[in-house]
Amino acid sequence: MTKYVFTTLLGFAVAVATAPTLDQVTSASYSSFWALGMVLAGAVATVGSMRKKWWRIEFAGAVCVVALLAVYAFAPVVLIFGGDIERLAYSVIALGFLVFPTTRIVTLIRRGGSDA
Repeated sequence: MTKYVFTTLLGFAVAVATAPTLDQVTSASYSSFWALGMVLAGAVATVGSMRKKWWRIEFAGAVCVVALLAVYAFAPVVLIFGGDIERLAYSVIALGFLVFPTTRIVTLIRRGGSDA
């Protein structure tokens, strides 16, 4: 559950301060939509993780979290190919953080909600 709370907080942080990496790759308004999506996906996944029988809600939120983090991880890669190697750390951190919700998604799929 904590990982989803973190993603919700990440969404709030990007909504307040924007994400310079996303702003350099996309239009500046995209960060707002990304932040809103992260807040909603993180909140849905958090709520879904509170009870075993709500595993489908958690699954939907977690899939959205992974998709949004993948977009964020891809943005620095675009800048790296453009010659901005300083963005490599952002990409590595985002890709590393993808491991947690992705492993939870795999667990939910394997268990099928029985005792997830």
